[in-house]
Amino acid sequence: MVSLCAAAVVLVVFALSATGKLVSKRAFDGFADSMGAAGFGYATRSTVAGLVVVAEICVAVSVLVPVGTLQIRLVPAMVLSAVFSAFLLWKSASRLGAWACHCFGSATPVPAWLLLCRNAVLMGVTTGGVVTNSDPSSAGVIVFSIGLGAMIGIAIASTDRIYSALRIDPMPRAADTLEAKRR
Repeated sequence: MVSLCAAAVVLVVFALSATGKLVSKRAFDGFADSMGAAGFGYATRSTVAGLVVVAEICVAVSVLVPVGTLQIRLVPAMVLSAVFSAFLLWKSASRLGAWACHCFGSATPVPAWLLLCRNAVLMGVTTGGVVTNSDPSSAGVIVFSIGLGAMIGIAIASTDRIYSALRIDPMPRAADTLEAKRR
């Protein structure tokens, strides 16, 4: 059950992430530009962005291809999540506060700690799927596992939008609003 749930999470998260970047040229360009804020040079931004998208698609597809055990097919997701987390830790040490990473297509700047939490949840789920040896015995367990995994995956993929919706910014002062209108 845990492995099926983890596979559903991996499929949903990585498919939504790649789709969010490929939905339009503007979305992909936004992601590529965020690579600049992450420290990549202008010449390599699009290449790095393209490699990330290809890696995400490969990870999403890997859980669907019936080669080897499901636990083995979850390892690439665990590794890719670890690489993303290591990169975020490195950038956090460089004083990266909030970052509009465009990871799922959203342009909302999200605090680095939230991005790290999102990756930690994903790594925890995939690690659980890799180390478990349970084998579901009924259709109900299979449906429940896939449904739960899809819900967790959607929640992980929506963290940028959830943060944006719950963030309470102070009300702008009237003078600031008038000044902005004059420009």
